[in-house]
Amino acid sequence: MIQQLTNQGAFPLYGVRKCSFSISSFFSSFRWPATQAVACWAKLSNRLASPKKSTCPVSVKETVFPFVKFPGVDVTLSPEMKSTGEVMSLDRYRGLAYLKSQLASGNKVPSQGNIFVSLKDEDKQKAVPLIRQLVNLGYELYATRGTSTMLYNEGIKTRAVFRISRGRPNLLDLIHDKEVQWIVNTTETGAEAMVDEIQMRSKAVVSGIPITTTIAALTSTVEGLMDKHDFGRFEVCSLQEYHRHVKK
Repeated sequence: MIQQLTNQGAFPLYGVRKCSFSISSFFSSFRWPATQAVACWAKLSNRLASPKKSTCPVSVKETVFPFVKFPGVDVTLSPEMKSTGEVMSLDRYRGLAYLKSQLASGNKVPSQGNIFVSLKDEDKQKAVPLIRQLVNLGYELYATRGTSTMLYNEGIKTRAVFRISRGRPNLLDLIHDKEVQWIVNTTETGAEAMVDEIQMRSKAVVSGIPITTTIAALTSTVEGLMDKHDFGRFEVCSLQEYHRHVKK
């Protein structure tokens, strides 16, 4: 029952990727009755879906991989890969906590500049309000032709470029000319898309350009950028200072 509710989106998890384990089997391991398990899961989901500011600090842990040491290698994760370290960030605002984790792991998101956007079809409409917020923050956009057309129809102006395998100028030219400071690319299926994405990710890692590859990550990043724009800076506090803000 819990797994069914989760699949239907009754208990959404904020910023959590789809896990390989079964939620129902997780609660079964504690030998809890179904009603108690549902109540516990509902309470957890409400906590995760709470307003973005919390009296308790939000922690975000990010892994660090040594992709930059292997130029030309695809940066996608595989089962045999191991991280070279982990970082954890803290903030009372979950978006800022996510931004801090990206900064600490070497995937720093720029506060201004040009963004290259290429989205798979099922993500295009979900990304429209997020892209609009980025434009409002002062970013300028490059996009592949399909994404550019969709954004133009939504009233968002971009500069269209070719996909890597279909012509020039393309993203590799933009990276070479230092015209792009951030890449937003949600992966597609198919041989052509796979080859393009391998070239894109490899070139971006060598050039030190941050990459965002999911709508969930883009949502967290935009939320953090808006908070940072409002506050003007990151807030760095000791654990004792965070503890003082926690409601007893």
